[in-house]
Amino acid sequence: MDAVEAGETFRVTRNGIEVTEVRPISCGCKLSAQELVERHHQLTKIDYAAMSAEADEFFDGIEV
Repeated sequence: MDAVEAGETFRVTRNGIEVTEVRPISCGCKLSAQELVERHHQLTKIDYAAMSAEADEFFDGIEV
């Protein structure tokens, strides 16, 4: 628990398959509006047209 408290994350497995992870909970810190805007600007931009075309190509001919 000391390692988790220090920031480490541990994955728990059963028969070699990951089933959960133990990690620190978020600090519950409130971010200012300016901090949220700054984080938003750092996010990867999504090309929705390219993503849609890729999905169409991938799922072409697959009946749902």
